[in-house]
Amino acid sequence: MRYSAGDRRGMGRRCAGFTLVELLVVIAIIGILVGLLMPAVQGAREAARQTQCSNNVKQLGLGASQGVATVGFFPTGGWGNTCVGDPTRGFDKKQPGGWIYNLLPFIELGVLHDVAVSATADNFNQLNALQTQTPMDLFICPTRRRVALYPFQSRDYWNMDRSTLTKCSKTDYAINVGTIGDNELGCPSGVSSLATGDACTIWPTEGWNGISFIRSQVMPSDITDGLSSTILLGEKEIDSNHYTDGTVACDNHCIMAGLDNDMYRLTTTQPVQDRPGLSSDTQFGGAHPGLCIFVFCDGSVHKISNSVDLATFRNLGCRNDGNVVNVADY
Repeated sequence: MRYSAGDRRGMGRRCAGFTLVELLVVIAIIGILVGLLMPAVQGAREAARQTQCSNNVKQLGLGASQGVATVGFFPTGGWGNTCVGDPTRGFDKKQPGGWIYNLLPFIELGVLHDVAVSATADNFNQLNALQTQTPMDLFICPTRRRVALYPFQSRDYWNMDRSTLTKCSKTDYAINVGTIGDNELGCPSGVSSLATGDACTIWPTEGWNGISFIRSQVMPSDITDGLSSTILLGEKEIDSNHYTDGTVACDNHCIMAGLDNDMYRLTTTQPVQDRPGLSSDTQFGGAHPGLCIFVFCDGSVHKISNSVDLATFRNLGCRNDGNVVNVADY
């Protein structure tokens, strides 16, 4: 049988096409491959985010070490959560601002620390509020949220005017107050100015055994368990439903205030991974699966499992209990 040229061209076109069944098979295979690859891609992305988070705490640890070399002690915890930093007050127990404010000059953010240094009595509180208006990538874990200002839901502060502010800088990292004492306190009754704070004789003395707390001045020599065996700071836990709205009690303040659970945590319980409905005001933790990232007082960075032995974790938070922890123990 003979075929015309037209018949042959038609047969070639039919042989070059896909049937519907073949097309569906190809699509199914592609879907399977994508499904197999996605966990690997997500894992690689999370590994990169953990690296960035580790670098953040590393830089904060280096800043703290630079501060120690300059002023002689780790950043003080300030006066309480009813006031923020004051650029005229130095770095010791007379400084009302907390550890983050005191760290700024040592992480190349001295301009932010001194934003109100030339203010007058009439405009000091207004200018001093500007210290809360700069998003800082060093304080944000990339697994949790992006670098931005977030809703300002907390009380007023007596040394800054926040009447026109709706957002402020936040932190995903908290410093270690140890295993004793509170991690959230306002100034004592009647302390509502620098003068009344200086004159106050009833500051709380709760025997904190960590690194930063109210009016603290912890020197390296006070860390008798060793700098390499004591936590400086790490990630804090936040309810994962409220990363961006500032409505939970541990994420409603600006980060320049004194002792408040937004910026300070205890080691009395194990770290915990963020999850919906969980809002612990005292626990370290974070968004990374199964682990929490810390920097120790010697500047070393460690990823600690959320299932770490509780006694071991408590010992890591106490600077002077005599229970020295080795790296192999966690």
